[in-house]
Amino acid sequence: MYDLAYLLQTVGSATGNENHQAVFSAIGSFGHEIVMFRPLVSFPVLPDDMRKTYKECLNKAIQDGTKALRIMRKELCGSTEPDSASLLKAIALFNKHDYSLTAQRSAVTRSSRSSQTTPAE
Repeated sequence: MYDLAYLLQTVGSATGNENHQAVFSAIGSFGHEIVMFRPLVSFPVLPDDMRKTYKECLNKAIQDGTKALRIMRKELCGSTEPDSASLLKAIALFNKHDYSLTAQRSAVTRSSRSSQTTPAE
């Protein structure tokens, strides 16, 4: 995802294509959150029921991310004049899951920090 985001940004800069430049941030941010979220479901650090719920969220995010990439490919590579509404839909799919995964990961981090006790001095 990072490489794709960088490639789109580079192509956009080189060609002056604002559509390519507009989508790279959403792709890169989404990719980052997938990388950060995956350990929560890959390693048994959370209770099984919570891991199952988070894994479902991650799988839905990946499924929608794949859908968004297909939309972007169709609009950026398959047509001479991309449909801006379709591109916005794809960006919205990335952002929706980027924000939800970030919120869930942050909640786990906050709860683990609050459950830790500091040793008495």
